[in-house]
Amino acid sequence: MIELQNVSVSFPVFHGDQDASLRSFLSRQIGNLSKVKTQNKQIVVEGLKNINLTIATGDRLGLVGRNGSGKSTLLKTIAGIYPISSGSISRSAPIRGFFNIGAGLDFSVSGYRNIRNLAYFYTQNREEIEDKVPSIIEFSELAEFIYMPVSTYSSGMIARLMVSVAVAFDAENILFDEVIGAGDERFLNKLNLRIGELIRDTKCFVLATHSVGLMKQYCNRAIWIDKGEIKLEGTVDEVIKAYQA
Repeated sequence: MIELQNVSVSFPVFHGDQDASLRSFLSRQIGNLSKVKTQNKQIVVEGLKNINLTIATGDRLGLVGRNGSGKSTLLKTIAGIYPISSGSISRSAPIRGFFNIGAGLDFSVSGYRNIRNLAYFYTQNREEIEDKVPSIIEFSELAEFIYMPVSTYSSGMIARLMVSVAVAFDAENILFDEVIGAGDERFLNKLNLRIGELIRDTKCFVLATHSVGLMKQYCNRAIWIDKGEIKLEGTVDEVIKAYQA
């Protein structure tokens, strides 16, 4: 179970004479600039405001909202990446977030070496990583290239390497900022089957997406986020209908 009680997240940023460019940057990164306070050369952006949310075991929760509404901020707050400004969060089990699956990628070394680099962001258990390496190579279908530097890979090969590592490790709670995808149709079908297995076996699953089809496929609940606040919570059909209207 994951529970948020009156959670707010603010981002204080000191600035000089670059207000316009800073606001533009914050808008791209956080989005919610509707509540901005400027005081003593400090901008305070309210990314989330008074979020009350319970994600119980078995919940598959979808997040909808316009770009910059607070979906990614909420995911990263649940994951512990963003500290909360007020309120409380309780998590009954560790959380794995799929936000930047390329973190740790080193183009100067081989795909084989990169598997370990990437895997370390999902588990610090070296024995578990070593056990997973053969199956990751097999899933990626890069065996004949695995000892070549990643700088020689095509963009599609790099994507397959990254997602193969990302979906190799199970987790009790999983957060997705859009479902990851890579490769041709056949590889995507295999990847979607693996993602389906992860979602089936996890306790709690949260997906932020603009895709109605993905939300209906994977989720049994939904919330609509607007300007950092929950505007509506309900079934997937109820929330999507209201949001689209």
